[in-house]
Amino acid sequence: TSTSRPRRRRDSQRNIRATGRVPRRWEPIDALEIDEPEQLLGKCWKFKLKITKAAIKIRAQSCYVSYLFPNESGDLERYTTDVCETATMTPSFEYEMVHTIPCVSQGFLDFVSGKNGMDFDIYAAATYGLPSAKIATTNPVVATAFDQKAVASGPDQELAVLKTALDMAVAELSKATGEEPSKLKQRLMAAQAMDAAVAGSE
Repeated sequence: TSTSRPRRRRDSQRNIRATGRVPRRWEPIDALEIDEPEQLLGKCWKFKLKITKAAIKIRAQSCYVSYLFPNESGDLERYTTDVCETATMTPSFEYEMVHTIPCVSQGFLDFVSGKNGMDFDIYAAATYGLPSAKIATTNPVVATAFDQKAVASGPDQELAVLKTALDMAVAELSKATGEEPSKLKQRLMAAQAMDAAVAGSE
């Protein structure tokens, strides 16, 4: 028997793995036990959709999930979860929506049982932060990277420490933004050259 839940869109799941996943759950309300979806024609279809959280591959805030689904009149309507303002890779929504179709039509059956399934879109604003600790040999992280406790002495050693710290910061930015480290370094060097030019003209 079947209660004719909307099919998941397998193609979109493969595509969406590059950015994230939206686990969801359909719960029948006053469900009719049927053998074939066509047995629902002319009957009432009522399910509750639950979206508790999402999993994305970037740290982001202001996240929400949006999807299209037929309303009681049979017209496609866009629904959205509340916005999760927490900066995280696993935003929580605790979203619940009861979808009701008073009289199931063939068009609705085609929508819920189609081979392409449904799309659930994740909207988010990527965010990242630089380390709050000062980039210097007094920084325990930098000191540990050089397996030393003493503060660096001499300009050459200090320059090497700062270079390593810069590489670490670039790697963190690259992980957060998905941009290649080499391109990030180029943009930083270009910004530094522009700052030097502006300072020299004052």
